[in-house]
Amino acid sequence: MEVTVDAEAGATACRVPPLLLQPVIENAIVHGVTHLIEGGAVRISAVRHEKMLRVSVTNPCDAERPKSTGTGLGLELLKSRLHAEFGSEARAHAVETPGQFEVTIEMPAVTDEVDRTR
Repeated sequence: MEVTVDAEAGATACRVPPLLLQPVIENAIVHGVTHLIEGGAVRISAVRHEKMLRVSVTNPCDAERPKSTGTGLGLELLKSRLHAEFGSEARAHAVETPGQFEVTIEMPAVTDEVDRTR
């Protein structure tokens, strides 16, 4: 397995709530990479556009892998955390295309210079 991180300079100055990405990356491994004989790469990218930060976690997946018996609780908990932290300014969504799965998180770009109170 390989992990790559591609973060723009403006994005690296942004703070992300503790352990926000951990379950997303864990799912990329457990539900994606582990089902591939050849393994695969989990790619984490971060881009800042004005006042928003977009973080994406992308992983390969086998279209013929056993279907998950999960309920999507992980993504719903992620959305709940984002809403608790940032209100309606943040969102998360997942998209599966043939051979690839991606979770994208959009949230306000918070840096040490920005006051978190609104």
